[in-house]
Amino acid sequence: MECFSEFFKAADRLGCAILIHPHNIPAPKRLSQYYVANLIGNPVETTLTAARMLLSGFFQKYPNLRVCYSHGGGAFPFVLSRVRNGFSVRAEPKAGGLTEVKIPENMFFDVIVYEKSTFRYMLETVGCGQLVLGTDYPFDMRLEDPVAKVNGWCDAAEAKAILEENPRRFCG
Repeated sequence: MECFSEFFKAADRLGCAILIHPHNIPAPKRLSQYYVANLIGNPVETTLTAARMLLSGFFQKYPNLRVCYSHGGGAFPFVLSRVRNGFSVRAEPKAGGLTEVKIPENMFFDVIVYEKSTFRYMLETVGCGQLVLGTDYPFDMRLEDPVAKVNGWCDAAEAKAILEENPRRFCG
């Protein structure tokens, strides 16, 4: 991420909103069959990016940036407890200067997760205030009728936050 430091400094000065969407996945040869590059590779890349940004102190260094991770943040919400545990027992995760692992207000996740149980886990893990509507349009893996999904997956106050309030806060 250091190679992008000038970009992030300028974006922070401008108070930008940034969407993280995977493109160059790791180990493309290993993921070439069965559409695994998209099904698993993209979420893995997003997970790595979210973990590195959080642990590096990125959100403290660039407090005016708002960053959203596509596809529900990959597997990040689902490995967050492992990251927290590792942070409590190992020195390496603390190298970024954090004193605790918590989701900062400027870290967002879209809700492209396809199933209610997955959505509910994200809601409980990263918090309603960090979730925003996502579609993945125009790709075939898009979430069909995402507004109806959100309305069906949560109560009215949570839906209002995810569909209206959080996107406004993310976009600034």
